[in-house]
Amino acid sequence: MSDDLIEYECVDNKVVTVRNRILDTVTTNGVKCVWTGAITNNRTTVMMSFNFDWNELKDQGVDTLEGRLSLQALAEFDPIPGEFHIDLKLSDPNQLVEKKLENEIWCEERFLIWKFSLKPYRLWIENFERMFAPSDKNDGVLVVEGKKLNINKAFLSYHSDFFQALFSTNMIEGKLEEIPIKDVSFKDFGQLLSVIHPDTVFPDGESRLWVSQIIAVKKKFPDKTSEKLLELADRFMMPAVIKIVEYHLLNNSKIENENLMWMADRYEMEMLLEKMIRELDNVVKAKMLKESPRFMDLSDKAKAKILDKIMLII
Repeated sequence: MSDDLIEYECVDNKVVTVRNRILDTVTTNGVKCVWTGAITNNRTTVMMSFNFDWNELKDQGVDTLEGRLSLQALAEFDPIPGEFHIDLKLSDPNQLVEKKLENEIWCEERFLIWKFSLKPYRLWIENFERMFAPSDKNDGVLVVEGKKLNINKAFLSYHSDFFQALFSTNMIEGKLEEIPIKDVSFKDFGQLLSVIHPDTVFPDGESRLWVSQIIAVKKKFPDKTSEKLLELADRFMMPAVIKIVEYHLLNNSKIENENLMWMADRYEMEMLLEKMIRELDNVVKAKMLKESPRFMDLSDKAKAKILDKIMLII
């Protein structure tokens, strides 16, 4: 999608009366807005609400919409002309914005036109551009989908055997000033690297996790992102990312047990696999696992552990 302004302007007057009702419904460029309003409190107040639905844009990676909504009463139709503005910052893809206009007295009817202008923002792009901006701590550039990520080769090599080999003088890519990374999206790759980005250290029991990693576990990658992170961490040989995703799946995930078991087996997350097998504590669960599409994809080693567990419960 384009990140150009999303604009709408109605072409005819909408009549606000003492009866609360839908005044207008519009859908434009992935944004749906339902405008409802009424004159209340003995004609001293106009109450209006604007219900914005932009789930379509959210699914396309937009994080917020910001802009302005304007209402105008024209003198030729309305004895009390004027213009009113509402500044908008929409972070919820189903967000209700309410506006109350008060005066000494209104007419029984108000004739209004309205318009809005919204700018989409993708905060993950802003975060990645800040996180991987040029600095004296960086000595390499990776290029993904035409966008540059400035990285520290030694740090990235420490976390990834793939990049350690890539940056070696024996590889052609290691001699390039800018190294292209193919077959991955900028968003997915940026999120992968952001998980290990060295902001600040936070002690967590016996392990030490970056604050940015803890935030990522709790907020930044939902269940739908976990499998993609695991796939890329496996491809680029980044075991720390797998450990962090495992922490999320152990503590915060709502993914079905059968899929969690497959992910644990596929990406060698032993603690998660042990937890999933422990939770296989009755015959009904065992039967559901056996009938799931993921069961046949499990390794022989995992199936043997599952069989041992089933033998204990039958």
